[in-house]
Amino acid sequence: MTLTSTRLAATFALLLAVSGLSGCYFRNQKSFERRVESTISAGMPLQQAVSRLSDLRLTCTLVNPADCSRIRQSLMPYSCVERVRLYWSGETQQVTRIEIPEIACAGL
Repeated sequence: MTLTSTRLAATFALLLAVSGLSGCYFRNQKSFERRVESTISAGMPLQQAVSRLSDLRLTCTLVNPADCSRIRQSLMPYSCVERVRLYWSGETQQVTRIEIPEIACAGL
């Protein structure tokens, strides 16, 4: 191996290591569920739940059920959508039920 090819191999290895640590997203349903469940709960006002989910970088629609989601991208050619559905009472606008669908991923 020549000095140039050795440097090239070392640079490539370094880039792989850095990219692996800096931007990879790994789907982890249980962790996402725990994070949501520790942030919101049934019985709380809808606006409070939406505000707290916004702190987790989820964007919500305010139809019933409210659909909250965020896209998580990776350096690899795929992205995932994390979602939360909030069912709420029309009169009191209190969350009555929370659904956390499976994280959906797509890519090449």
